[in-house]
Amino acid sequence: MLRRLFGICFLIAIFGVFSATSAKADDVFTYEFGSDSFTWDLAASPSIVPPNSDVPGSYFEIVDVPFSENNGPQTQGTFDFYEAPDHGGGFQLISNSSLILNLFGPQLYTGGEGSPTFKLGTFDLNNDGVGPMGTLTIKNTPEPSSLLLLGAGLLALLGFTRKKIIAVA
Repeated sequence: MLRRLFGICFLIAIFGVFSATSAKADDVFTYEFGSDSFTWDLAASPSIVPPNSDVPGSYFEIVDVPFSENNGPQTQGTFDFYEAPDHGGGFQLISNSSLILNLFGPQLYTGGEGSPTFKLGTFDLNNDGVGPMGTLTIKNTPEPSSLLLLGAGLLALLGFTRKKIIAVA
């Protein structure tokens, strides 16, 4: 009976480890310059507006993205992530038909504009090559249900070990 319980706990823990590492995750974007910061979440491989047919290979667009400015929620915005031949990569944020941010720097995604995947890390961005404007940090956050599964498996193993120690004593 104890072997069966141990085997089940071990399988739950192993399944939790593998599902946590392969789960669909969101990327958390934080752009900071001076005392200002903008934060938003996007899927690691986002659903995008069909690529721009006028200038193929130039950018892709994600619409209706909630974001916050200085920890205050804002209306939804449109993000354009682009590859600019003269500047590398970058993005712009448009909200309520107003250009909020227009920044250039290294390429922020891999793959084509039809199926992009964001790079993780910290990137220095500038305003059209004029000088450093701030840093964009892209972090990955695992899906909460995968973390719960991993935690449940580890707690089950801990409980089994505790019972075994108490039985021996």
